Amino acid sequence: MTDKTITTYYKWLSLVTLIVSIIGTITLVDGTAIEKWGIGLLINLQFHMAFQFLSRVPFAMYALVENDNTWKRRLVPKILKFFSVFIMSGAVIAFIGMLKSVMVNHQYSQLIVTMTFLAMFLGGLSLNLKLRQI
Repeated sequence: MTDKTITTYYKWLSLVTLIVSIIGTITLVDGTAIEKWGIGLLINLQFHMAFQFLSRVPFAMYALVENDNTWKRRLVPKILKFFSVFIMSGAVIAFIGMLKSVMVNHQYSQLIVTMTFLAMFLGGLSLNLKLRQI
């Protein structure tokens, strides 16, 4: 997988997130129209912030130590690679746990946030691919 394919997935999932946040909040969330609009906006912000933060900030942290001494240049990419794998596996585990909770408690309004787990996974994968190119 390349950075271009991850960007393509991100764009498509952004569109799906927009649709899910509109339809999901209208059908699954109780409250006034303003509350539903606010929840939809927060879902979209959560999706984009999760992806952008996880795919860019750790790599920018590596750029800060790139010119430092040798042990930092060798250690930081390994820690960030572990972090990216941890984020991807954590997103999968959290997604499965959330689905289990939804099925047990029958609270289907929680399904609206499933797109955030996909954004976390894609962000971790994007970070991992950027670190492999070092």
